[in-house]
Amino acid sequence: MFKHTKKDAYLLADAYDGEKIKSCIEDFLKAANGQNPVSITIDSTTHTFGGGSDLVAYIGHDGLMEFSVDIKYKAHPAKRLDAIMLACYSKSFFRPEIKKSGANPLLWTTHLMAPLTTNIKNVGSQEPETSLPRDFNNLRGNTLPCQKSNYKVSALLVLP
Repeated sequence: MFKHTKKDAYLLADAYDGEKIKSCIEDFLKAANGQNPVSITIDSTTHTFGGGSDLVAYIGHDGLMEFSVDIKYKAHPAKRLDAIMLACYSKSFFRPEIKKSGANPLLWTTHLMAPLTTNIKNVGSQEPETSLPRDFNNLRGNTLPCQKSNYKVSALLVLP
């Protein structure tokens, strides 16, 4: 678990063995649907992650290019989470499942990519605001305006 140096914002990173990629993607999609919240208490303060957070992210190989998932989504999640998917062609392969999950696709890819630490640092370095959506105008790379929003992001990382 990581804490922002200036704001009261936390990040919980969870890693999976590569052999468990299907479980990893299923857990991500369930979290995007508000399922399986994870609570961690530190110094008498409880922080909620997973399906109880505001933002969930998947960073890794796009296993949905190779297999399908069968998830029982809640019809009406308590809140709409934002979701980031950094994987090859994530917009094409994650779109149907993200739509079923009810999550807001905040950031995903349209081509091949390597989810390098520089990409993740650029996304993670945005100042957390008191309300979403976050402003991604300062990401590096060529920018393009995106439909349905006032964001500008790298040509590889696009919004819906």
